[in-house]
Amino acid sequence: MNTDITYRLLTNNDKAQYRILRLECLQQYPDNFGVLYQEEIAAPTLKFDTYLERNTTDSFLYGAFDNDTLIGMCGFIHETRIKKQHRGTISNMYVRKEYKGNGIGTTLLRQTIQHAFSNESIEIIELGVVHDNNNAIELYKRLGFTQ
Repeated sequence: MNTDITYRLLTNNDKAQYRILRLECLQQYPDNFGVLYQEEIAAPTLKFDTYLERNTTDSFLYGAFDNDTLIGMCGFIHETRIKKQHRGTISNMYVRKEYKGNGIGTTLLRQTIQHAFSNESIEIIELGVVHDNNNAIELYKRLGFTQ
């Protein structure tokens, strides 16, 4: 494993790797996500495909790369409804099993939060987590999220 992990926003060129990683996380941790692997593998497009195609900065997917291989991701979706445009949601947080414990998830989440708050309209970032996903809960608490 390379210790020189790089982080950047994903683009349309990363869609194939995003799909692989998204399906992997659903297959390995089915209880931690709100959609089933069987639903996602049959879908012609995934949740973040449109944002990647449009290269949006309001809603985006941050990636962690070992060389050119996507090994982690963390997404942000900016709320579009007028009364909620000051909010956004963290989504699709995942780091490959063999890379866990190296601070990659923490860095991904921090960079996602930083980029989200670079949009002056964002005041609140929300997220959902399965009640027994203790590693994720601890990470979110360390970074200031509250229940």
